[in-house]
Amino acid sequence: MDTGEPVLRFTIEGCEGARLEPGLTDVCYWNARLELERYRGLPDTEELWPAARAVLPLRRGAPAARIVIAAAAPGTNVAAPSPGRSAELADSSAVPTRLRALPRAARSFLVARRLEEGELGSTVIAGYPWFGDWGRDTMISLPGLTVANHDYEAARTILRTFARYEDRGTLPDLFPDANTAPEYNAVDAALWYFEATRAYFEHTEGTETLAAVLPMVRSILEYYYEGTRYGIHVEVADGLLYAGEKGVQLTWMDARVNEQVITPRTGKAVEINALWHHALLCYLSLARIADPDDTSPNRWADSARAVEHSFAAAFYNDSG
Repeated sequence: MDTGEPVLRFTIEGCEGARLEPGLTDVCYWNARLELERYRGLPDTEELWPAARAVLPLRRGAPAARIVIAAAAPGTNVAAPSPGRSAELADSSAVPTRLRALPRAARSFLVARRLEEGELGSTVIAGYPWFGDWGRDTMISLPGLTVANHDYEAARTILRTFARYEDRGTLPDLFPDANTAPEYNAVDAALWYFEATRAYFEHTEGTETLAAVLPMVRSILEYYYEGTRYGIHVEVADGLLYAGEKGVQLTWMDARVNEQVITPRTGKAVEINALWHHALLCYLSLARIADPDDTSPNRWADSARAVEHSFAAAFYNDSG
């Protein structure tokens, strides 16, 4: 039964006779200090409750035990495998063992996310044990986790899930937990969406999905061009993308300690403009697939040429 509470799953491997006993329900450690979090500039106190105790009979010369703990946030669960190349790869005796493990490992990062309307979407966990689902990490990893495994259904669902959260041309950098709003402080999450979409359509003819996401990706271009949150806009003089304002970090170099932005990189970052140029080209390719006779994307072709010209002048040092 789904109670909306977090779920813990324990697995004990490699120890005969091991057992798991319920924790002490009347014991809780208040304000425990977490030294690693303090070092990283994150909230460093936590309430700890002993959920369970593992009893492991250890014998001299016997294999050591492994305890695996998987935590699922409310409203999320590990996605069920879909048929496809990943199953074939895992069962193929001709493939080295270390490679057969990769499709299974990839699957562990795909999770279901309950949307605001109650239905299920899909997303990607940025890393275990404590990361959530982040827009940048999801879009960068999507082609390798799904398309390379021929898991097109997972790719399609993730793309459509994120499309529903587009806001003023930006995608969530951090997806919301229960009862919290998404955070949109990333300039590149939306730009990586173009590459993830391109990778998906390179291997499938999902015209229905294309019709669903094309207006959204066009909206991203328009907002970025005209200007949106955090100073993100295209400068007309050179066609390059400017992003950032005091107190925010919008690129992948997003360290922030005690409200201090370590590497703000406000301005025209090199990889952001490379992604901007790539996003323009991706949109042109997708628009031609949707309607070969439509000439309206020509304005974005002009923008792409402007970026190409300015990029060489701005980021390439002939004498150096």
